[in-house]
Amino acid sequence: MTELSHLHPVMIAPEKAEVTAANRVGWQIRLPLEAILIVCLLVFAFVIRLPELDAIPLNETEAAEAFAAYKAIQPGFPGETPISRNPLMFSANLLSMSIGGVETGVTRLPTVIMGVLLTALPLLFRRWLGAAATFILCALLTFSPSLMLASRGMSGAVWSSALALLLVYCIARYAETRRTVYASGGVAALALLLLAAEPAGFLTLFALGVAGVFALSSSSEDRSIGDLIGQIVQGFPRPNALFMALLTLISLGTAFLLYPPALRSVGESLGAGLLGLVERPNGYPVAFPLLVSLIYEPLIWVMGLTGVFLSLFGDQTGVSREKLLIQRGLIGWLVASLAWSLAYGGAQAGHALWLTLPLVGLSGLTIEKMLVPPDDPFFKPPMWGIWLHAAGMVAVLLIAVINLIFLGREILNVAPSLTPILQPDASRKLILVGLALALSVITFFLSGSIWGARAAWRGLGLGIMLVLGAYGFAMGWGGAVTRADDPREPWHVRPASRSLNLLAETLNIASKRDTGQPFESLVIVQQPAGSLAFTYGPLAWTLRHYRNVRYVQELTPALNAPIVIAPETTENPDLGGDYVGQDFSVWHEWNASLMQGWDFVAWLYDRTTRLPPTGMGKVVVWLRADVYGIEGATTPPVIVP
Repeated sequence: MTELSHLHPVMIAPEKAEVTAANRVGWQIRLPLEAILIVCLLVFAFVIRLPELDAIPLNETEAAEAFAAYKAIQPGFPGETPISRNPLMFSANLLSMSIGGVETGVTRLPTVIMGVLLTALPLLFRRWLGAAATFILCALLTFSPSLMLASRGMSGAVWSSALALLLVYCIARYAETRRTVYASGGVAALALLLLAAEPAGFLTLFALGVAGVFALSSSSEDRSIGDLIGQIVQGFPRPNALFMALLTLISLGTAFLLYPPALRSVGESLGAGLLGLVERPNGYPVAFPLLVSLIYEPLIWVMGLTGVFLSLFGDQTGVSREKLLIQRGLIGWLVASLAWSLAYGGAQAGHALWLTLPLVGLSGLTIEKMLVPPDDPFFKPPMWGIWLHAAGMVAVLLIAVINLIFLGREILNVAPSLTPILQPDASRKLILVGLALALSVITFFLSGSIWGARAAWRGLGLGIMLVLGAYGFAMGWGGAVTRADDPREPWHVRPASRSLNLLAETLNIASKRDTGQPFESLVIVQQPAGSLAFTYGPLAWTLRHYRNVRYVQELTPALNAPIVIAPETTENPDLGGDYVGQDFSVWHEWNASLMQGWDFVAWLYDRTTRLPPTGMGKVVVWLRADVYGIEGATTPPVIVP
């Protein structure tokens, strides 16, 4: 005991002992609030993209992409084999379908995951933008209607947008660090964006070039743009970067070398992209991406254009050089995207992301300023006062919106053949809309008189942000889920009809009655001469599980197949026996010129119109009488073509 007398025992309380033990084995996990919020955004972004992902039939474009991967897995499936125009998506679909099967949801899942990852890519720029601005950008992309619709619809623009942000990050980091890994990553992203993302990937690359010119031209350094670019390129590790780009392109373009013929899609993608410079697909309006963006994304247009004004004419005191370069680059990106939206004929609805990304970045600048108390020399407005004004603006704007909804419902009760005329009750609702808007102006000046003009502008902006944000998200959800097959949604051109699900169920029951198995019955499909839509369109995808599918150009009485599918005609075909038929629409069409005057109100908030869409591409499923279940029907011999 005497040898240990110089040691002093330390008494540890039981609860402290438990904490010490926990620390020793690493049980405690401490996450900052920012990380928790970002994770919540990502989970929410993934969850809202899953409902009815498998229930909505593939449209023509999606079905062609799905069949390109499906026939690589099952080369013996009958019909023509399309070549994918999105090589990177093709490789991802090939892997997902090899693992998860050839279901509709599995086919869409890779693009859904890429859309979720795109919402998190602003985190790459956190070092330059700051924590607050980065979180705002992630939130805007999470609730973006265009991104939600594009990622659920197998749009190649989702892949090119993600590669564009990755390319910008790698270039910026290489300019800072001169590390080879960023140079190699940047060249690999550039190669994928140009050759493997989508047909219009080269336009996104061009827009990034314009953004770079805008950013460098705003640099405070007294040097030309050429000198600045030369400084960045100086010492660039060309051999390593080019090797990495080639390796990435070959690996991802061939699904990690599992399917080398997939490289054919690179040439197909380039050809389709160049063709879009001179041709416009049937049914696609002029300036399609701009039209879609204005309808679905009013929030980021209001906030984004305000951000342009603040960036060019606002007080930039205290703004870092990097953040200023990003702001000017976003303006250049927006200008180039507007030009391509107007001029490029091959643009699809998903290319609204050309405009979404720069507008979201500029909107983040506006919203960040709105959330900071104003620096007013005469007023000291509290933030609760600004939010009180915002709440008042929301209430007033909702009064206007509710009255517009009632007005639209009354117009829907008018016969389609008549021109809508405002009745006295509808006129009173329109007056209430005007009074509500006038009240919003009064609220603005009242807030300004109490807390100053700067606080009033912030309250007005926050109120508009909440209302337009809720409206845009509701329209995006409706277009992506509840109205995914409605052509009155501007996003959808020739959307596949949900009646194809009923067609698939009908065939399933008929096959069980015929063979006892759900997908073993012989199915004869009449394919019109010169048309390949039946062999890899929405109808063909509905028949993908049936191995005994035969495509013929003419129906003859000698066939006597248990199931026959033919285009709807005025005369019933002679099939050599007794058959029972049921017609199904393959897609829907609707003409916007059918709206008259006030019809626009109901269409704007709910996409409802007095004249409904028309079912097109109708086919008739003919079931032989004995398969249908008619008593006394005989089973004639079947001749397989």
